[in-house]
Amino acid sequence: MAAQVAIAVNRKAEQVYPSIQDNLCHLHSFIKKSCVHRWLHYLCGAKNNIYASERLAILMNLRDFYREHQSRIELNHCNQLAEICQYLCDWKLLITVAQQGLVLQPNNVQLRCYLMQACWHLGDHQGAIALATRYVLDAPVQNIFYDYYQRISAWQRFSKVKKFTPSSLLQGKHIYLQPLGHQHVNDFAWQYADPRIAALCCLPLYQGGNQWHEWLAEDMEDSRRATYAVMHPEWGFIGIACLIRYRELGLFYYWLGEDFQGHGFGPDAVEMLLDHDFAYKDMKVCYAKVYEYNIPSIKAITKMGFIPLSVTAKFPFDQELFFYKGTVTDEDYLQQGFIDLMDFLGIDIQIINSKKITTLSGE
Repeated sequence: MAAQVAIAVNRKAEQVYPSIQDNLCHLHSFIKKSCVHRWLHYLCGAKNNIYASERLAILMNLRDFYREHQSRIELNHCNQLAEICQYLCDWKLLITVAQQGLVLQPNNVQLRCYLMQACWHLGDHQGAIALATRYVLDAPVQNIFYDYYQRISAWQRFSKVKKFTPSSLLQGKHIYLQPLGHQHVNDFAWQYADPRIAALCCLPLYQGGNQWHEWLAEDMEDSRRATYAVMHPEWGFIGIACLIRYRELGLFYYWLGEDFQGHGFGPDAVEMLLDHDFAYKDMKVCYAKVYEYNIPSIKAITKMGFIPLSVTAKFPFDQELFFYKGTVTDEDYLQQGFIDLMDFLGIDIQIINSKKITTLSGE
C-alpha cells in the first residue's frame, strides 16, 4: 500500500520477492546512456511497491544516479525523476531536478508545481510564495498556480495566528523545526510506518489520509498544543516534536522515523522548544512520560536534564515512568502539577506515591 494512499504504509519486515532496492542496484550496476530511460521507467513503475524500510536506501541510490548522469538528463528524464522524488518526498533533489527541467522547458506547468511544492515542504515559504506569484503573473490562465498561492498564504497566516515559536529560534545545528501542516501528510506517512512509534508514544494508527487530516485539524485548533515537523537539512521531514501547555506546566513528546533514531535529533528538537517556553512563555515545569522498557528514550531525556518524578501510577499506566524538568524543586508542587496537568488533558490516571493516592476521576 503506497504511503500517499494511506498512512498505514507497508510494514512487512520480510518480502517474498526481491526488493526494489536490490533491483535498482542490479540495474545501476550496468547502466549506460542508452538505458537511463530504462532505469527511470522501472522505478516509476515500481514506486507503489516501495517499502518504507527501503526508502532511504533508494533515495541514496537515486541521488547517486542523478550525480552520475546529470549532464545527459533530458526533459523526459526530468519529468520522471521529479515524479519519483515527489512520491518519495525527497524535496531537496526535487528542487534540483525541477530547476534543471525548467531550463529545458521554462513553461512546464508540472515542474513549476513541483518546485513550489518542494520549497513549501522544506519550510521556504517566502520562496514558494515568490514562485507562485511569478507563475500567476506569467500564466494567469493556469488556476493551479493561484491555488498554490492561496494555500501557502493561508498557511502563513495561520502560523502567525497560532503564535508558534519564531522560526529564528527553531534552527538547530543539525535539524530545524517548522509547524506541522496538512502539506506534510505523505512525509508523515513514510516516517510513521514503524508500528513501534505509535505503540511507544500512545498515538493512533491512522487508517488513511482523511483520518490523519482530521486529527491534524483538531490538533491545530487546540491552543494548548504546538506540534512541529522535525526537519533534516538533507532529508527533509524525519519526525514530530510536540509541546502541550497548561498554565505554567508543559508536557512534551517526540518521535523520529526509524532511519533517523539514535542520532540525537529528537533531544535537539525538544530542547529548542523547551528553551523558548522556559525563557519567554512562563513555563516553570515540563513533564515527560516514558515506558519503562523504552531505554533509548529514558537515556535521551536524562541527558536533557529531566529528573524522575517520585510517583507511580495504577494500571493501565503502571509501566510508565514520569520525569520533570524546570526551576521548581518542591516535591508537593511537582506532584500536584503533574496531577493537574493529566486531569486537564483528560487522562484518567490514578497516581500513587508514599503520601497518598489521588484519583482524578473523583472516586
